[in-house]
Amino acid sequence: MTAMNLIIQRGTRSAFLLTDTAAIGARTGRIVHFTNKVIPIYVDGTPVAAVASSGRLESHCLAGQLQKRTFSSLQMFLDQMPEIFRSTERAIVERDVGGPMAAVVAAFDRSRMLPIGFAISNCSEPFPPEFRPYKLNSLSMHITEFDPDDAVLRMTDFRDHRQWNPERDALALIEAQRRDPDITTGLFSIGGQAVLTCLDAKGLSSKVLKTWPDRIGHRIAPDASPRLSRWRDLLAAILR
Repeated sequence: MTAMNLIIQRGTRSAFLLTDTAAIGARTGRIVHFTNKVIPIYVDGTPVAAVASSGRLESHCLAGQLQKRTFSSLQMFLDQMPEIFRSTERAIVERDVGGPMAAVVAAFDRSRMLPIGFAISNCSEPFPPEFRPYKLNSLSMHITEFDPDDAVLRMTDFRDHRQWNPERDALALIEAQRRDPDITTGLFSIGGQAVLTCLDAKGLSSKVLKTWPDRIGHRIAPDASPRLSRWRDLLAAILR
């Protein structure tokens, strides 16, 4: 699991991506390297979208496929994104094993002056039931799964700027996600830096909210969440 949060706030006419920068080895659970997981998309030098990836869809592989193309409009990019996703998946599978791959797109539609969001994946999880794999699905919000240990976060509608102000509240969200381990392995996978990306009528901006004391070659070890405690209790019961 990586932090791949997409939040569209119509009230402020802004689209947000909230991501981390740690790349985790699938077999070891250790940090392999740090990387920016957000890829900006430009049309005639103007940022029109930003893409964040998760799972086996490594950001540098996706960026390599995107760099092979030029886009004359936002719509052209959106139309081509499914084939770009498939070509990236094929390239990854050819040199390594496959697995769940997903990406979210934050964009700003200047013809309507509105933020818009999309998601694409090679499987339906972890998206809504109506999600269609390998299609660019319209989406106003995708929050990386976490077990809220904060009652306020549990009740928050992140799309409502009156409830969730990214500048003020984004760090609390990604910290809660960082504390939540993978439910199948008990390992943590969100680390490096917390990065907030915003796309609006003014353009594209990115801000590092926090740098965690994580190190390459080591596993991430944040404070535990309630889910980790339950996971350890269950494991202890099985091994007893």
